[in-house]
Amino acid sequence: HSFNTFDPKIRINSEFTNTVAVKVTYFTGSDSASYSDDVNPTYIYLKCVPIHTHNWSAAASGDTLTVECTGMGCDLATRTNLYQIVPEGEQIPYDGKAHPATVTAPSTTLSGISVGSVTYEKDGKSVSAPIDAGEYMASSVIEVGDSPYTVSTNFTITPAEITDFEWGTSTATYDGTDKTPVVTVKTPAAFAGTKTTVAVTGGTGTPTNGKAVDAGSYYVEVTGIEDGSENFKLPDAGARKNLFTITPLDLAGYAFDVVCTPTDATYTGSENPPRSVSVKATKGSKSFNLSAADYSLAWLPNDPKEVSTYKAVLTFEGNFSGSYTTGN
Repeated sequence: HSFNTFDPKIRINSEFTNTVAVKVTYFTGSDSASYSDDVNPTYIYLKCVPIHTHNWSAAASGDTLTVECTGMGCDLATRTNLYQIVPEGEQIPYDGKAHPATVTAPSTTLSGISVGSVTYEKDGKSVSAPIDAGEYMASSVIEVGDSPYTVSTNFTITPAEITDFEWGTSTATYDGTDKTPVVTVKTPAAFAGTKTTVAVTGGTGTPTNGKAVDAGSYYVEVTGIEDGSENFKLPDAGARKNLFTITPLDLAGYAFDVVCTPTDATYTGSENPPRSVSVKATKGSKSFNLSAADYSLAWLPNDPKEVSTYKAVLTFEGNFSGSYTTGN
């Protein structure tokens, strides 16, 4: 070969060099050679040391890809090499964070092999990351030369187990609005404050459209988590239920507008009370129009039968407590 047109890699005394200034003076074909810089022979003889090119054979099975070099003269310490996709665990408790799988590779980087990113499926649908509770399959495509091989593994993110709740207030006072307590998770501490969904059932009170409005006792039962019920496991029914009470509103200090219809009547010899009585209680910006279910009615000095002026005596009940006598 002419060094002017070809730049060989020469191995001399176990050393590689690309320097063409090296001039071999004599070579007998043995493993050694003598050389100098001032001799320029007509012919040189090179001992050829072939550069090894890996010839990969690959087979994928489940979560593992086995890659082996079948070429002669391979200098890899281990001809058989494994790539494996590995999850963080087979059963991972939900914690609101991503739990990615990884692909482990041989300690020696193998040329011509590239590992693709890990992708995920949950319930047969592609997801960007394994966060929510459920069954997952993680996969990666590994390119060996021009041939793709897929490794995959399955794992589960299990729901976080809730053991206790903060039940909110145990009592409230009637004001005509929903008093259903806000119930949140207490333990595990990682999810403390997470809001729940609840159902209201009656004790002595009767729910209004599923809400606790009127005075009485109620049971509030946790039915799920407000955001992401699939990620949580609720405790047994007994630990999900709590009793709370709405107490009647004491009307002491309220001003009353009591209107009797009619306002007067003619003596007939029989009891002749007003056909209807309307009652409105007001205190500051609060006012309530009371229905007949909110009070019992009596008259002073007695039942309205004789010719006289009568006072209405209201004793509040149901959603209200206290009493009021007109004309006082």
